[in-house]
Amino acid sequence: MWKVKQVGTKPIKKYMTKKRKAIRRKKEYGIIGVFLGLAVVIILGYGNIDEGEISRNLNENSQNGITHALAMENALNRNFESEKGMFCKELTPEQQIIKEVADMREFKDLELLFCLAKHESNYDRYAVGVNVHKQSDGTILTTHDRGIFMFNDYWYKNISNECAFDIACATNEAISVLNKHGNCDQWAVCSKCQ
Repeated sequence: MWKVKQVGTKPIKKYMTKKRKAIRRKKEYGIIGVFLGLAVVIILGYGNIDEGEISRNLNENSQNGITHALAMENALNRNFESEKGMFCKELTPEQQIIKEVADMREFKDLELLFCLAKHESNYDRYAVGVNVHKQSDGTILTTHDRGIFMFNDYWYKNISNECAFDIACATNEAISVLNKHGNCDQWAVCSKCQ
C-alpha cells in the first residue's frame, strides 16, 4: 500500500513501511484507549477523580497515543489511597460506619479493618458462609460465618446474629478480637491484609 505525494510537478511514491504502520497503529490505539478510558470514567461515575491530574499525566506523557491511555489508567489507579486498594478518597457507607466505630474506640489500624471486611464479605453486612467439617468421631459439624467480618457461630458464640449483621456492632467486636490477640490471625484472610 502506498500514498502518492505531490512535490512540485513530479509525484513521489511514499510506501507504507512496517515502521510507519506501527506508528499509525499506536496513534489509532491511543485514541481508542483515551475514549474507552473516558467512557469507563463516565459510566462508572468516578466523580472524585482529579481531572487536573489526568490532564497533567496526558501532557507529561504525550509521546504517543498508547501512553495517553496508560496515563489515564495510572491517574485512575492513584485515586486509591493505599497499596492494598481497600478504600477510596470517598468512603462507602459501610466504610464510614467502620471508621466511626474505630475512631470511637481509638483503634488506629483502620486499613486492617477495611481489608478484613473487603476480603471476608466484600462489605456485605448480610453475608453468610456455611462450613461443613467432618470430625474425628465421624460426625458432621456445620457452622456459619456471619456478617461483614464473617464471625463463626461456633468460635464466636458470644456474638449474636443481630450483632454480626450490624456493621457497628460487628466492627466493635472485630476491634475487641484484634486488641485481645494483637493480630488478625483469627481470620482466614489475614495474610492478604498484612
